[in-house]
Amino acid sequence: MNKLQSMEDLLNRKSLFVRDIDPSIPKFDVKSDLTPVCPKDVGLVCVPVDPNTQATLGYAYLNFKTSPDAKEALRAYRFQLKVGGKPVGINYSVSNKDRQKIMGPWGYRLSIIVKNLSSEATERMLFNKFEAYGEVFRCRVGTADYGATYGLVQYIEERSVIRAVKEAHKAAWLSSVIEVERHEKAGMVYQSRLPPTMPRAEPRPQLRYASVRCRPCACVCMWMWCKPQSHVFRSACVLALCECSVVEG
Repeated sequence: MNKLQSMEDLLNRKSLFVRDIDPSIPKFDVKSDLTPVCPKDVGLVCVPVDPNTQATLGYAYLNFKTSPDAKEALRAYRFQLKVGGKPVGINYSVSNKDRQKIMGPWGYRLSIIVKNLSSEATERMLFNKFEAYGEVFRCRVGTADYGATYGLVQYIEERSVIRAVKEAHKAAWLSSVIEVERHEKAGMVYQSRLPPTMPRAEPRPQLRYASVRCRPCACVCMWMWCKPQSHVFRSACVLALCECSVVEG
């Protein structure tokens, strides 16, 4: 039997990673908005910038002196933190190397896909629902191209994934019956976005994938393109936790 996975040893529980920051926002303004979350008496706000342009890179770190302070800040600001008036994401920090591991195939075993969500579902509601099965690293609600709402939840412990699938699959929640699947059993996110009722006369496009490093979140994402129209690109983060752009060529 395979040993259950955990990302606990990869987390820095004294540091929080703030993502999805608009790079056009000056460093001073970013620090001003984040300082109330991590005041000088409890920690330090670190905002990386481009050495040539001094533009912010879209993320920041909140380095606390103690893990309880970091935990309390994460609890308080997980769904209400804004920088420059725009919502941003926040979670425990990991190294760049470990972030690629978490976002890649190793991290799939810690992730679930929630299908058939009600359109009124929010990330806060998804988090509150699925934290009952274990500590959530991060989650996201998205809308597929054909209109269906789905959720993605990544846990810190694989045992939480097992509980969530066992107890929440086919459960009535909000105004729908949700389907909860382990990431490796659900198939690639991109394939799940194709309309399930696509006519048989129009076969699903053949897909090709390439793993790339996405900035600013530095996660490993998957870009795909369709054949034979290989110039038609579609892109999405494997866990839909960031927005990646694709430039042909």
